[in-house]
Amino acid sequence: MKTVFFFALALLAALPAQADSPVTRSWSGQTESVTFDNWLKHPEIQDIRHLYEAIQADKSLRSSTRVFETCSEGMNEVKRVIYRDDQGRAWLYRTESVNPTDSSSSVAENVYDSEGRLRFTYIVDTEKGATRGKIERRLYFDENGRKIWEIWKRAGQSIYFLPETESQDYVTTPEQDFDKAASCPEVTGQAKQDVLG
Repeated sequence: MKTVFFFALALLAALPAQADSPVTRSWSGQTESVTFDNWLKHPEIQDIRHLYEAIQADKSLRSSTRVFETCSEGMNEVKRVIYRDDQGRAWLYRTESVNPTDSSSSVAENVYDSEGRLRFTYIVDTEKGATRGKIERRLYFDENGRKIWEIWKRAGQSIYFLPETESQDYVTTPEQDFDKAASCPEVTGQAKQDVLG
């Protein structure tokens, strides 16, 4: 995680502070490409943002949580939370990781539509050591699972567009990811309740 964080900071620092010209690459095949200038108003992005807002506001979703110890240097996944409707469909899957050595952390939220397709991933990486910084990443996916837009924002600075990457920092199968074994022991019983408050 630390290497990825430093790489991302270096990459963001190398980008221009303002994006004067639109990014013309389109991954969605839509008539109107998602560009740096129109991404907030683009119909596909707006639909995904409305889905995320609706899921955030839905108080009927039930959560299941798994908590894990920190047991090694580097990033340790410490929490997984999956939010399901009454039919057991996953709509939101959240993971949290920390590095006990330098207190850096990462929180990821993956949002799914009614067909179980990944539509949006929001990741916040925070470095609390000597470099102190925060990077927010937003990845948008169409109904076919193709990434159509990715924005990275460094705290206190402009929003930057990064070209298509081979990043796998998103979860397309939330149930499998939630159930898989973790690298550190799971916290259960009263200890889990104490952690969750």
